[in-house]
Amino acid sequence: MGAEGEPYLSFAPDGTLSGYDGCNDVNGRWTQDPDGHITFSEVSLTATVCDGVDTWLSKGRSVTIADDFLYINGAAGSPIGGLPPSP
Repeated sequence: MGAEGEPYLSFAPDGTLSGYDGCNDVNGRWTQDPDGHITFSEVSLTATVCDGVDTWLSKGRSVTIADDFLYINGAAGSPIGGLPPSP
């Protein structure tokens, strides 16, 4: 979990994911293919409107892990942002 108010994603062993985009809670499911590619499904989020908050994380549909950094990919498959590992 990130610092208070900071975006984060958490991946549970049962295939669920939860997180926070700086404004809304993000929930869904995740799967990992044999090559390590992680995709999201059944993504939902709360519908809070927050002025001045970039809610890029809620647009994520997959992730790529490289150099201990989590790159969040949008619907087109290209990175839209990233998250460092939790301390």
